[in-house]
Amino acid sequence: MKNICKLISVVLTVAAVSCKKVDLQTPPVVPPQVDTASRTNELNKLITGFETRRDQAFQALAGKPLVRGTVQASISGTGVLYYRDLSYSLIDFAANCFWLNEQNQAANDALIENCNIYLGDVNALRDGDSFYWAADELCRIVEYFGSKGSKKAGLLTANTERKILEMMWQFVKDQSKVSVPQQLTNFLYVTSAEYQSNNTWDIEGSENHHVQRLYAKWHFSKLLKDHIDYKDRNFDDGFNSSVHYNAWNNYMKNWILERAKKGLFIEMANDAYNMESLKGIYGFFDFGDAGLRELTGKFLDLFWAVWAQEQIDGVRGGSKARVYQGRESMIGATHFRKLAWYYFAIGEPSVIKNNIFSFITSEYRVPLVVADIATDIAGRGTYEITQRRLGLTKDGYYSPMPFYRVNQTEGLVRYSYCTPDFIMGAFHCQALPERNWTMISSQNRWLGAIFDGNPNSRIYPQCVGTDKGVYNQHWSAQSKGTMIVQKLLNVTHSKYAAAMQVWFSDFGLTNMVEKNGWIFVVSKGAYAAVKPVKGSYSWQLVNQPGLWSGKWMVCQDQYTPIIIEVVRQKDYSSYLQFQEKIIAGSITQQAGSFTYQSIYGDNIQFFTDYSKLPVINGTTVSLTPPKVMNSPFVVSDFNSGNYTIKKESRSLNLNF
Repeated sequence: MKNICKLISVVLTVAAVSCKKVDLQTPPVVPPQVDTASRTNELNKLITGFETRRDQAFQALAGKPLVRGTVQASISGTGVLYYRDLSYSLIDFAANCFWLNEQNQAANDALIENCNIYLGDVNALRDGDSFYWAADELCRIVEYFGSKGSKKAGLLTANTERKILEMMWQFVKDQSKVSVPQQLTNFLYVTSAEYQSNNTWDIEGSENHHVQRLYAKWHFSKLLKDHIDYKDRNFDDGFNSSVHYNAWNNYMKNWILERAKKGLFIEMANDAYNMESLKGIYGFFDFGDAGLRELTGKFLDLFWAVWAQEQIDGVRGGSKARVYQGRESMIGATHFRKLAWYYFAIGEPSVIKNNIFSFITSEYRVPLVVADIATDIAGRGTYEITQRRLGLTKDGYYSPMPFYRVNQTEGLVRYSYCTPDFIMGAFHCQALPERNWTMISSQNRWLGAIFDGNPNSRIYPQCVGTDKGVYNQHWSAQSKGTMIVQKLLNVTHSKYAAAMQVWFSDFGLTNMVEKNGWIFVVSKGAYAAVKPVKGSYSWQLVNQPGLWSGKWMVCQDQYTPIIIEVVRQKDYSSYLQFQEKIIAGSITQQAGSFTYQSIYGDNIQFFTDYSKLPVINGTTVSLTPPKVMNSPFVVSDFNSGNYTIKKESRSLNLNF
């Protein structure tokens, strides 16, 4: 484990060899650019090529038969079968058929089969693992292909549309509440559309579940409010669909504003759960009124700008929350990388499934400045990113029952160091007990370094966990390409966290050397080093054919701090010179802390007794910086809702 930590430290050092601190208020040093007109033409072609790439992906599905997903045992305590995979397969098939205008009868049959799973079964409709996951796609089918469809009206038969609307009615009449929340079962407490008392920061189920449910309530109500069979019916709370639609419409406008003002998602930088939240936001953009469309358009511009500045080859770096152990932690082939193909021609084509349909049939397109940030990796240069994110509890509401209640001013700070060769990211926070954090913030936090050259190339520390994951497993400090991370105490601070270990991917990392307690590796353009500060380590090899391969450095002392250094190869004459400079660095032990002099020349004091926040070059890290986002490309003051997105001569101002 110690050896792995050393390797991670080396990798982080590669990110920035210079000891000079990057000024976040100034743009990065960049190489000469092509002329603006030529670059603009290139970016316009990239954006207009979206439809061609989309059409090619759909054509690859032409003539494909339905392949049903499986029904599995319940994955929650409700006892309801897990229908999600089956529902996705049926709805994906129907959506793709209608888009291609083929196998339309089979598409209608598939949708009726899906309706028959849920119609008349309130428990299946209430279960959080199956029904509403494809609601965005189902609503698009009605909007595009129903009796009033905007694309090919009537492909959805009257009988199928009638069954879909009845299923939507059964869901919203039970679960949508205008003003008073309600506990419906031991596993389901639904919040209401009333937001004045909590600014939309009372969160139902989890962040992505909350958005998926409220989107279903909004769009189902929208479709029902103008239908002769449903417009005059009252939901279980006594209000009709028009009242519910207007309530959720106002709620969502305030939800967008609050996330823009306070740092976007609590499930931070999560390529799985952010996807589930965003699919509904795309629906608000395409089918909402003018005010909601404007707000959600700005929100999507902001989200993609934040994503673009922190990725290499479509793989997002930086610290994250709720990244499950195994596949999600180890590889970069996420749905966002798949979307990067359509928006930026990054990566390679993939099969349209599981809500990709909603994203690629949307009218939303990224602005030129965002496309420029995403595709000009070399031109972005080397820079730092800081972002404030919420996540602490308010009034002790840390779990989903009855709901998460979020502290609206304090949380943690994401810090990322970005270069064309690697991106390294950690989070700064207090070493608090687990129940001080909402579970959607503390679960399966991820930090580490990703490297250019292979989407799965990475080094990251992670505690051995259970099938429930880990909560509040570690805390950290980072300056430029240097990171220190330590596991938090069992029982009092962390939950389900066992031995500390560090992952070294076999993809893109080579020439491993173990020397003087450090582990060194080489990537395409970076050097990395990892060291456990205390104790020895052992190796555990992992190989999942076709998925991932690498090794874990397992620390003998589960509480040892781990140092990770990453630098760019171009800043050193040789791999050997890098090793020598790392070994020459100093670690000075004090009572309850130690001070490390990094390869970048920074002095980092890390308090292993949790007594203080880390001190970097004599300054205690701040958890409340005045800016909610600060980088050369995306800047905004906390709680302002005003953003500047800029790259060289291109800029975009977003005023929420």
